[in-house]
This record gives sequence, structure tokens and C-alpha cells, in this order.
Amino acid sequence: MHHRTWKYDVFLSFRGPDVRHTFIAHLHRALIRMGIGVFIDNINIPKGQYIAEAIPRAIAESRFSVVVLSKGYAPTPLPRGAWTSWLR
Repeated sequence: MHHRTWKYDVFLSFRGPDVRHTFIAHLHRALIRMGIGVFIDNINIPKGQYIAEAIPRAIAESRFSVVVLSKGYAPTPLPRGAWTSWLR
């Protein structure tokens, strides 16, 4: 039987400073306190790394994704074919 190991337990998907410094900051701290491994872009992507490559890889390496919708989330452009590649 094959057991997959995950780099992160949760990938937090959000957009905008309106939620980054309020709701997401609180959620991130709470998950970490509970021992849950969390991917969050400003912490897990090193400066200079291309975000369009790092995000799909982080999603694939995460067991769950939590999408936080806000006013700033909807206008986010997605790379071509992003949803189909992420769902594989």
C-alpha cells in the first residue's frame, strides 16, 4: 500500500493585505499552535523565487487547501490551465 507524505498539511489561498494582516495572520498562528504545517506565500517562498512556479508546487505538496474569499480575491489572474493541473 502506498502512503503519500505531504510537505504541508494546509495550503492557505487568499489575496490582499486586507485579509493577510488580519484574518489570515490569526488563522496561520492558530494552525501553527495546533501543530499543523501551513504553507503561506510570504513565509514559505524565498525572496527571488518565481511565485507562478512555487504556488502550484506548494498546492501539490499540501494535503488540504483552504481558500479564503475576500473582495480582493476574485480579480486574481490564474495561470493558464491552473485548475486542471492543480486538481490532478
